[in-house]
Amino acid sequence: MDALTHAIEAYSTKTRNDFTDAMAEKSIELVYHYLLKVYRDPTNIEYRQRMHNAATLAGMAFSNSGLGLVHGMAHALGATFHLAHGGACGLMLPYVMHFNAGCSTSLTPTAHRYAMIASTLGFDSQSTRQGALSVIRTVRQAQEKMNMPTNIQKAGVNETEFLSALDAMAEKALNDPCTAANVQPATIDDIKDIYKKAYYGKY
Repeated sequence: MDALTHAIEAYSTKTRNDFTDAMAEKSIELVYHYLLKVYRDPTNIEYRQRMHNAATLAGMAFSNSGLGLVHGMAHALGATFHLAHGGACGLMLPYVMHFNAGCSTSLTPTAHRYAMIASTLGFDSQSTRQGALSVIRTVRQAQEKMNMPTNIQKAGVNETEFLSALDAMAEKALNDPCTAANVQPATIDDIKDIYKKAYYGKY
């Protein structure tokens, strides 16, 4: 999930370019086709090699394009509640994608980027909104199929402790170097709202 986050953020960051787009797009395609396969059959060398390739391509992409708000928020969340980095990224990914695409307000240029991912993966989408939501839904479904927590509460974080740490986490996420490259500007109130949605599992 960390590799997928690397690829999706690299593909939609404001500092992306043609080369990072190509690497990120191929990485997303490989993850889509092989992540669940290798999860179900971890001894399959071909599947593992494809996922290694996906992770490397994603790493090459984000090393040249930067990352975004998912990583900024995952860094603060993981450090505060001792969650593994990849798990924290996977957990935050669909919620930040929903924000970046403007699914609850008005669609953004990032929604078009996500719709392009949907097209690459062969999803039958009739609109930009449908395409973006189908990619977000696919991420969420992959988490469920791998028995990953789909919200912060399910990850074992106490509600009182979460709310107590919320302001400090949002401040850290806002000032994280990764957040600076996020294509959609986010205020500290935006970040707190995303954290709350991610805690309760509500978009």
